Amino acid sequence: MFQPTVIFIVAVLALIIAYDLWAITRHGYRATISYTLLLSSQTRPIIAFAIGVVCGHLFWVNAP
Repeated sequence: MFQPTVIFIVAVLALIIAYDLWAITRHGYRATISYTLLLSSQTRPIIAFAIGVVCGHLFWVNAP
């Protein structure tokens, strides 16, 4: 049985993917999340740094 956290993460990722597909088909590539993050990080580099910190935190492995 899956933990509630795993179900939540998969559901959120599915919603993000569904939104991006909808945005591409309705409004083109410039309406996607990745394009918005790309433009934002070019003008505000702290955004890319913050995303890197969060990803580093999420995938940090504490080896015994």
